[in-house]
Amino acid sequence: MGLLKTLQIDGKTKYKSVGFCETDPEKFARIQERLPDAKHHNGEYEGLVGACNTTIPEKAQRWFPFDVINLDFTSPLFYWKYSVNKEKVTNAILRTFQIQKIRHTSFTMFLTLPARKDDDVLRGKEKLDNIVKENLGNPRQIQFKEKFFEKYNINLSAYIFDQIDYREYLLMSIPKMVINMGINESFDIVCCERFSYRGDHYDGRSNPTNMTTFVFECELVGNPDGYTGRNPVEVLNERYPRRVLDYFTSKFIVINDLFESDNALKTRYMGITY
Repeated sequence: MGLLKTLQIDGKTKYKSVGFCETDPEKFARIQERLPDAKHHNGEYEGLVGACNTTIPEKAQRWFPFDVINLDFTSPLFYWKYSVNKEKVTNAILRTFQIQKIRHTSFTMFLTLPARKDDDVLRGKEKLDNIVKENLGNPRQIQFKEKFFEKYNINLSAYIFDQIDYREYLLMSIPKMVINMGINESFDIVCCERFSYRGDHYDGRSNPTNMTTFVFECELVGNPDGYTGRNPVEVLNERYPRRVLDYFTSKFIVINDLFESDNALKTRYMGITY
């Protein structure tokens, strides 16, 4: 989860600024072997950052901050199987902003999630739906509304996620949620890349699943002396319409299509082992 700052000790490379979380014991051991001295957590990232707690765990406070954070979730955003907190993944994303803010650090965030409509609870899908519809009804976002209806023939009295491909729905709606999270924690969020690909496995078994990946540049914005000047949240709210329009009018990349159109590229990257 951090930039690779290395240190040579007794001829071995030590990774002092890297941390990783892994639940699978075999994968955990393999990663630990390849990243000696990296911070490690044999469990979920959600647990590390206290996604379901009211306080930030001491371990997380020792780990952070990071310059680059890669959140590669194997569970959907609002997983129905979670017995207590269906939003622990979204809470983990929010907690990431909160900890980085405490540590006064801007960062780059990679976010990967499976697009599995039936696995996301209705309440969660409604949350994203409401964010999109609020944007469409916002008089400051007329340009977004125009571009949206140029692209989609949507009945707003029904759920948007029932009217377009769910993968595309997440690629369109999740950045809005993340940008909103960032604003509330004084981060200016730019969604600079969106990708999708079809994986061969899901949940430890052969089960082709559409995956979505986002790249966010997260710049912490604050008053020069911490007191005077405009509230950063007010400034960021003014930027919100432009941030949404910029990513929405850009094209997301379908990795599988890219590989099929470039066999040399496919051969090069499909042969990489980890």
